[in-house]
Amino acid sequence: MLSLSLPGSGGFAVLEAFKRERAVWDIPVIATGPSDAQLEERALESGAADYAAKPHTGTSLAKRVAHAVGLTASWERERLLRDEAYRDFLTGLLNRRGFYYAVDSLRKEDMPLALFLFDLDNMKQANDAYGHAEGDRLIRRFGELLRSHTRETDIVARFGGDEFAVVMKRMGSEETALKKGKAICRAARESCLEGPCRPPPPQALSSGTRKGRCRM
Repeated sequence: MLSLSLPGSGGFAVLEAFKRERAVWDIPVIATGPSDAQLEERALESGAADYAAKPHTGTSLAKRVAHAVGLTASWERERLLRDEAYRDFLTGLLNRRGFYYAVDSLRKEDMPLALFLFDLDNMKQANDAYGHAEGDRLIRRFGELLRSHTRETDIVARFGGDEFAVVMKRMGSEETALKKGKAICRAARESCLEGPCRPPPPQALSSGTRKGRCRM
């Protein structure tokens, strides 16, 4: 909490110091002051997470603090999921570690969920016949296909080797989930697994779908 009613520009000097100090960027600041639209706008532009006009009650401040802390935690989760430690080097998708972290971060408003598991079968034969570079190309292209058939808010991961996992949030019905899974498999057969310069390797795509709610 930072009062902007301090003499001079002391409150804004603190906000500017916070903006310069990277080590405290993840600490939300709630500015307080008189009911003044220009002052509120200036505070938010200076980096305050929220502005609480005086007078205010302890209950309203507690709710604002909880909201600010929740937003900061959400931003931190997003930052971690962009970190290399949570990403698969070949596809840029989440890796197994990132997948588990993202699933642990799911919220009630994300429900109901649909879980899709995909397995590129016979990849060993493809690697033996065409080389690992060709196998890597197929894995990358399938990762791109999954990205194109999912939303930015969904969880898309290369679970390991030739296995992929997708969690789609706010899935309306089981029928919709099944249609989405079939659409991805159909797109894979029609385009993703086709090689532009050579016949496609002799591989198949296995998939499974499950819809439900997580206990939060």
